[in-house]
Amino acid sequence: MTHEAALLLLVIAIGAVAAPSIGRWVRVPAAVVEILFGVTVGALGIADAESVPFVRFLADLGFALFLFLAGMEVDAGDLRRDGGARTLAPAVAAVVAFALAFIACTLLGWSPWVALAVGATSVPLLLSVIRETGLVGAPAGRTMITMAAVGEVVTVALVAFAEVLEAARGLPGALVGFLRLVALLAVVVLGTRVLSVLRWWFPERTHRLLGAGDAAETGVRAGFGLVFAMIAAAALAGVEPLLGAFVGGLMVSFAVEDKHTIEQKFGPMAYGFFVPVFFVDVGLRLDLHQLSIVQRLPQVLGICALMLVVKLVPNLAWLVVGRPLRLVLATSLLLAAPLTLVIAIADLAGRFGTIDEETEGVLVVAGMVASLVFPSLARRLLPR
Repeated sequence: MTHEAALLLLVIAIGAVAAPSIGRWVRVPAAVVEILFGVTVGALGIADAESVPFVRFLADLGFALFLFLAGMEVDAGDLRRDGGARTLAPAVAAVVAFALAFIACTLLGWSPWVALAVGATSVPLLLSVIRETGLVGAPAGRTMITMAAVGEVVTVALVAFAEVLEAARGLPGALVGFLRLVALLAVVVLGTRVLSVLRWWFPERTHRLLGAGDAAETGVRAGFGLVFAMIAAAALAGVEPLLGAFVGGLMVSFAVEDKHTIEQKFGPMAYGFFVPVFFVDVGLRLDLHQLSIVQRLPQVLGICALMLVVKLVPNLAWLVVGRPLRLVLATSLLLAAPLTLVIAIADLAGRFGTIDEETEGVLVVAGMVASLVFPSLARRLLPR
């Protein structure tokens, strides 16, 4: 390891330790603090992430673990209990939101990947606010979590389709890409069934595998094996490999009832170091001076406004069934703040070369602004 790599790891470790405390103090998501920390480190010239491939590898690993845990956050038990009829409305709302986002971005001349970021929905920030307000067990809280979970699945599915279309060269290439995607889906369904059967036929071994008393931490090793297996499967299917990690998390969520044990093993390791490395790396590569943030401020604010509008319009249908306007507005505000997925989409689009560095930076800044403003407004509207 070079001296520069060691220095950068030390700086990132300091930021990872300090970010949660600073975030709680100023009531800002830790991810925002970590990105701003990376921006500061890059602006001061303390270290250059581009010249340290090892740190980039750690950031990619953190991104993979983050997507894996994001897939596990989709509560399969709630979706099963809600049934198809209860999940249909959130799915339709998510599709309508994306349709509005694509129409608006097309009219404005923005990339389809910007539309994906505008229409994106994710669970973590919404779930933290619902827990804070004590609505986790309430019907309204469960409905909001279901809407976010279904929207997150729709978002990742659309990102996968978008990548297939981006890589395709004409209709034959698109057909081959979609066939590969269908094959990947078949592998996911089969893998989920196999995991379910194994858990059913060998409950004691499964319990030992996931239990806390395993000194060899075989469960953690199996989890990493699943992450890397799904990354490889996604790569073979011609899809962004890291999206396979999200699919792996979905498989665990649907196949393992006691997934909280896995989350307790993976969560501290991922969110304690690897995921912060990813967010700090995003900040290190975000050159605000080159971005000319003052000149791009109208676009940033426009993206934030679109994030809210495309979520609010389909949610207005809830007024018909008697849901209070305050709750509809609060739900729309929380769904319009998918910080982590916006950053993930921006990062993926940058890797594909479908958007330039300035647009990638605009999306990251817009995601940060939305995550700061919208949840604060939602807290004022939600009952406690």
